[in-house]
Amino acid sequence: PPSLAVPALPGTLPKVSSTASKSGGGVTNANGGDRFSVSVTNPKVSFRVCFYLEDESFSGIHGLLPENLTDKGRLQIEEFSKFLSGKLSSGRWEGVALRMSVSADGDAYKKFYKEYEMKRRIAMFAVGKDTKLFLVTPRFHSAAKAVRDQLRSKTHTYAIVLTRDHLSEW
Repeated sequence: PPSLAVPALPGTLPKVSSTASKSGGGVTNANGGDRFSVSVTNPKVSFRVCFYLEDESFSGIHGLLPENLTDKGRLQIEEFSKFLSGKLSSGRWEGVALRMSVSADGDAYKKFYKEYEMKRRIAMFAVGKDTKLFLVTPRFHSAAKAVRDQLRSKTHTYAIVLTRDHLSEW
């Protein structure tokens, strides 16, 4: 699928590249497919994405996420950073970063990207009682300090999945 590589420079828009970066394994959704539909309420946009797992030790992520993801709100950058660090330091939660590639509706993604970066926000998705997902654009990778070693591409948005489910291999 076409990738939407997003520059980390403030004030610049994401650019669509002609080929997807295929490093890392594609994540499957709860229905067994490799595509996810992301819906955001403010601004009201939807776009299709693929997620790539760059650290295969978190293979338990396959099938965990539903095909349709709808946002439940947004967090300020600092609030997200504290929330993520607090949960992961408790030892009861696990965090994994998934590189995101937009497969359809790139203009809708650009609208989302611009709005969230301008307002300095992170989109939050409640997957279940014990699982949350956050979309972190390149400009705000530094806010994901607790999983920074998993953010291997400086130009991609990442989905940070925070869960009590065990994802890593023993």
